[in-house]
Amino acid sequence: MTDFEISLSSYRGNDRDVVIPSDAGIETIGMHAFSGKGNLFSVVVPDGVRTIEAEAFRDCSNLRRVVLPESVVSIGPAAFKGCWHLNEINIPSGVTKLEPETFRRCMDLITIELPEGLTEIGSMCFKHCKRLANVAIPASVEKIGDEAFAQSARLADITFAEGLEEIGDGAFEGCKNLTALELPSTLGWVGRHAFKSCEKLESVSIPLGIESLEEETFRDCTSLEEINLPESLLLVDKWAFRNCPQISEADLPASVATLHPEAFAQK
Repeated sequence: MTDFEISLSSYRGNDRDVVIPSDAGIETIGMHAFSGKGNLFSVVVPDGVRTIEAEAFRDCSNLRRVVLPESVVSIGPAAFKGCWHLNEINIPSGVTKLEPETFRRCMDLITIELPEGLTEIGSMCFKHCKRLANVAIPASVEKIGDEAFAQSARLADITFAEGLEEIGDGAFEGCKNLTALELPSTLGWVGRHAFKSCEKLESVSIPLGIESLEEETFRDCTSLEEINLPESLLLVDKWAFRNCPQISEADLPASVATLHPEAFAQK
């Protein structure tokens, strides 16, 4: 029994394709270990590695492919941030949280499979993933953080499972290709400007249990025509539906106690 672990703290090579040796006993890929390696194309991480620390592969602008073993249980903040061309990566089933900015600005990431067991998607995790087209949120996810998918302009298909409780501020702001939302009945909170500037969004049904629509929740959703509001709703705040010109009428439930005078304001 040893009380230490082996960490790869810095990679000094210039290989295009890296296979980390499986017999080295490495348990941790350290902070900034591969950061800024512009010529790196692919990395295979061996079984036994448990932790990918913060910014380990940050700004590896030509990195396309990463293979992670099932032994990985933790991926640190911004671990793959700025890997513009990353288009193939797996998230091991033991990872329970995606930290802030993990895949931010991974411009070529088209799809990502999120494992059952994941409970939280951190703030700005997939922000500016401009080619990300579809995501299925597993039932284990309880929270989607602030700006988690913001400005992922090609995101057209997002599937929410029952179990989700919170969508943070600006979580899907600027997702211009979303056309419809089916929010789960377990949802209890939707943050400010969560779906702002979802320009192709045509319909949304807010589940029973939501008590407030915060500022700018659906602002600039210029194609939004159909909104179904729940009997639990108490507050529709300022600019919640500002510049939504296709909404000709809204059936407000009797439960609404406060309707901000500018909730449905147009330009």
